[in-house]
Amino acid sequence: MMVTIGRVLVVALGMGVAACSGGDRSYYPQLPGAFWRYGVTVKTTELTRHSKYTVLGLAPVRVDGRVLARTRVNDALVYLFDTTDTGIYRVGARNAGAAETGLAAVPALELPVPAAPGARWTQGTVTAVLEATVDPFRRKYRLQEPVEMQYVISSTSDEVVVPAGRFRDCLRVTGTGRGYFKGDKTIFPSAIAIEQTDWYAPGVGLVRSQRVETTTSKVLPRGEYERVLEVFEP
Repeated sequence: MMVTIGRVLVVALGMGVAACSGGDRSYYPQLPGAFWRYGVTVKTTELTRHSKYTVLGLAPVRVDGRVLARTRVNDALVYLFDTTDTGIYRVGARNAGAAETGLAAVPALELPVPAAPGARWTQGTVTAVLEATVDPFRRKYRLQEPVEMQYVISSTSDEVVVPAGRFRDCLRVTGTGRGYFKGDKTIFPSAIAIEQTDWYAPGVGLVRSQRVETTTSKVLPRGEYERVLEVFEP
């Protein structure tokens, strides 16, 4: 989940109710030329960091006989997406400016189609916000362990308020994962738990994402990640 935390993508109408006309009305719209900017907050055991996360919709491209949507993230990575009868999949990634490459061996499901309450799926992730300064040499330590997440669509009627505006009829995706770290010379073995919630607005995309990672380790007990939509330019 660069580790992608959650899924991505979003109409800035002040604090009024967001509304779109025409275009792609799905929860994960493919909008070439659109621009999304998110504010990101990461809280670890020692500090809080703030940053920006940007997404630019690119023109679609044909790869292996398929027409794929594309986005550029943080001017650094280009993601490729394929929409099928069963879902929207991230099927490739490359550094911005690099030549197009082959598709991923295992596509990553972003959202199922149809996106209906009760829909469930699994997707692998990696812990990303479990950090601490350890040992007498004050070494920065970051736990990056694979965890399989179980996702479910919990609602299609949430209302979400973020800096970009107020969004109604949002899709809420809830994810939970459990893993185990076998330990190393720095950290004892510990259980890992991840809780994540993502909200998507129709015709817009991701408007908010919250994630909490915890362990039973006293060194790396907790980390939090939040992404909220600040600006959208169609």
